[in-house]
Amino acid sequence: DLWNHPYVSPILGDLSDYPPSMLIIGTQDPLVDSTKVFAKKHQQSSSHECWLSICEGMDHGFYFFPNIFKEEELAYLDIRQFLARHLK
Repeated sequence: DLWNHPYVSPILGDLSDYPPSMLIIGTQDPLVDSTKVFAKKHQQSSSHECWLSICEGMDHGFYFFPNIFKEEELAYLDIRQFLARHLK
């Protein structure tokens, strides 16, 4: 079953060499629970940072709509900080 392959579903794979990752999710996103599980597994398995940002009341992809939600700007601020640390 291809859906269970770690390239398709990284949560099912070995995360020990997974790169630094940033996850941004809204509490109303249907993927919020699996994202939390993935972040926890990443944090426990890898020596690389996993930054999880959970935005209250936001739906899936809320940051793709400029100037609609104040949380969108906060998400991009987090992204800038994350990239500044990891792209040297």
